[in-house]
Amino acid sequence: MKLKFIIAIFLLCSSDLYAQAIKVFPYSAVLIRVNSNSYGSGVISEIKNKKYILTAYHVTKGASRVRATCIANGLTGIANEVDDFYSIYDISVYLLPTNMYHLPSVKMTERHLSKDESVAVFSFPHQTPTVSQGKFLGYKYTNKSDVPYEISFTALVDKGSSGGMIVDDKGRLVGLAVAYKIDRNVRTSVGVTSAILINILQDTYSLN
Repeated sequence: MKLKFIIAIFLLCSSDLYAQAIKVFPYSAVLIRVNSNSYGSGVISEIKNKKYILTAYHVTKGASRVRATCIANGLTGIANEVDDFYSIYDISVYLLPTNMYHLPSVKMTERHLSKDESVAVFSFPHQTPTVSQGKFLGYKYTNKSDVPYEISFTALVDKGSSGGMIVDDKGRLVGLAVAYKIDRNVRTSVGVTSAILINILQDTYSLN
């Protein structure tokens, strides 16, 4: 599994991203299992200097506990929910299990991407570690807000990719993959932005 992830990173990532990707992403991307039939992806990130697992709400559907597995080294832990779930933006947040706390995290950024900027998705479609690369297409905004809540991009996602990290060409977390849409035979992937994650998790809920 780890070898497949590394080969995919080597083939798809730019040289700037490769060095970080090879050391960090296989260990900060986690497979999320709610039960034997429900699974998705997640990413380890930090909120106010504490490590959490971020994933998509529709993956966990309010489960108080999920099993998180680091495919790179086989380490598994039980992650507990944090306070509330943010279903309006399709976000779930879990405490990183103590036995996994040494694993690296991916830094979130609020920066706005430019059209056609390169992005990559690290996730587990069909429970297989996968890296897909594409271009940033655009944002959606809530009314009267300059904080984008949805990101659209061309990197492919599939069943099990939900909650997977979307990173820019510097390896910064710019969002979580949540779905794909097909319009006039054109397939577009969508996600929730790191900007809204930061806005909700740090400012609104003041996690500490």
